[in-house]
Amino acid sequence: MLQSQDQSLRPLTTAHLAQTMSLLTLPNQELRDRILAELAANPALELVEERVCPTCKRRLANPGPCPACSRPANDDGPIVFLSARDSARPARSSDLDEAPLDREPAAPESLGEYVLAQLAADLRAEDRRLAAYILASLDDDGFIQDPPAFIARATHSTLEQVDQVLKMIARADPPGLATPGPREAFMV
Repeated sequence: MLQSQDQSLRPLTTAHLAQTMSLLTLPNQELRDRILAELAANPALELVEERVCPTCKRRLANPGPCPACSRPANDDGPIVFLSARDSARPARSSDLDEAPLDREPAAPESLGEYVLAQLAADLRAEDRRLAAYILASLDDDGFIQDPPAFIARATHSTLEQVDQVLKMIARADPPGLATPGPREAFMV
């Protein structure tokens, strides 16, 4: 009689892993609702709000603007946005041997940089960080997830400023950006 042992690797799904996977599949609003329901049901849980700078992603200890990003600039001249593609493009040469072989292509310009470059002339200085925050918080489809009141609270701006910047972003190219959904995007 022969006996053999099978030593194969099998994934082991635990209850904790299954619960984590179910949370990862939830949309943002449902996840917020679930977290708030758990906070209400369990008095031992506490919500700790950490503020993060939308520009440099540093944790902020005090209310107000980020101390690193809000330093006044020495020059009040015009803001110039350079495309990463333009700044890394080598000068054209007729001889292929002159071009360096180890040069990597430049990183593509992000959607936020593209829209901010369009709005730079129309934005007031105090609205630039608000526009950057809004553009950084868009979902993959370009829709805004947070209501304007939440954005105003998070950026210490007025609701009127948020509405004005949202309208400017929605009319920039691509049109319909930073709207709550497809219907509003088509309306723009």
